[in-house]
Amino acid sequence: NEVLNLQMVCQPEYLSKYPGAELVTKDSFRLQWLIEGVQKRGLVAKGFYDYHFIPEKHAFELKNLLRQSGQTSAFNLKTSALQFLPHLMVNFLVTQKSDQKEDYLHSLSINLVTGRIVTSLIPAVRDKIRDLQNQKLNLAKRTISYRDGFGALLNHLKWRLFHNDRSWAEAAQKRFLEEIKALEEYYSVNEKSPAADWQSFYRHAAELYKNVAPTINIKIVNTGILYLPLIISEINYLGSNELPQTVFLDPLFEKLAFSR
Repeated sequence: NEVLNLQMVCQPEYLSKYPGAELVTKDSFRLQWLIEGVQKRGLVAKGFYDYHFIPEKHAFELKNLLRQSGQTSAFNLKTSALQFLPHLMVNFLVTQKSDQKEDYLHSLSINLVTGRIVTSLIPAVRDKIRDLQNQKLNLAKRTISYRDGFGALLNHLKWRLFHNDRSWAEAAQKRFLEEIKALEEYYSVNEKSPAADWQSFYRHAAELYKNVAPTINIKIVNTGILYLPLIISEINYLGSNELPQTVFLDPLFEKLAFSR
């Protein structure tokens, strides 16, 4: 694969600060080339969950889920409609590094309409994602920007890592302090030590810190925009004078939400 390293600036005054950089402006050839390249070869996949909506099956599932949620009243199902909501999914590669190294893949997704974050999307949609092109679907418009959605996922990942098992970092920190103590004893740093010894000590200490001190690196592996099904139904409870109730059913996770 061809690898290109590009330096671009958008304001002429920055050219002197970044020698070799290229000035790009709106509609410039290089900027358009970059945008087209990202669109054609970028790491963002788009697709939808291939869900077949069967009204009779939905009515049966809705009845069971309502009963499980404590709604025991009989009801009439007035209308039902299938809509596909946009979800931003990001696969993060988290590397825990000290003198040992462990890699972990974290797959997080956020509903760009409701803001709900899910950590188990891949098992739920595996082998059911299809190409979005040339599909006539009822797609919902996102209410959360991609930037805000990604920021929410990254913050959630950081929160998970902060509350994760930290024993590996504590063990690495302990090994680092033991190595520093041994290094101090080896050099026997005191007032009579020549400057060269001090420099050598700090150089070795910096190398130890770089190699042993615990760090966490986060890298984006790939991202996806997935449109997942939501069934919107309007029901009337029999014997009730209340207004019809709107029920939202997430068929992937069998989640219910209500609205009037």
